[in-house]
Amino acid sequence: QAFMHEQLGDYDRAAELYRQAIDAMRQPTEATDVYGASATYSARDLYNAGKHLGDMLLRQARSFEAAQDEGEHLDGVRARYKEAARAYEETLEREYMGNPVQTASAANNLGIALIKAGEYEEAIEVLKTVVDPYSDAPSAWKTPPVPDENNPIFRLNLGWAYELNG
Repeated sequence: QAFMHEQLGDYDRAAELYRQAIDAMRQPTEATDVYGASATYSARDLYNAGKHLGDMLLRQARSFEAAQDEGEHLDGVRARYKEAARAYEETLEREYMGNPVQTASAANNLGIALIKAGEYEEAIEVLKTVVDPYSDAPSAWKTPPVPDENNPIFRLNLGWAYELNG
């Protein structure tokens, strides 16, 4: 349902449903589907719900930012990007048992959210983890990303953070 709302552009409802899915997966014995059966999920499901929640919050922040006049409500804009960043951080701070989960996408999007929140040095540290195999991920990240030195998007975002940081 959350993905359907995401595709329809109903980001508020999608974000709400992703939050509900994450809560249900955190307490799977409590979760049931509409027919009353026990819910089953994989590590990848939990990762995707967390990452997509961050994506919805990032889109909401972009929409809010676009609706502002030049420089208007800058603190509110940055706060919305920080909320998206926190969703990505929580996704990276989870431990994923079972199927291996590649977290580079969440880490990259975390970097983008931090850039948009004006947290350039933090963004650089995060984006290094998706580009530089010798960069250490924060210790709170239970599933650090596997760096991809050749991904042009990751390098572009890291360069953007460096540029904005001076």
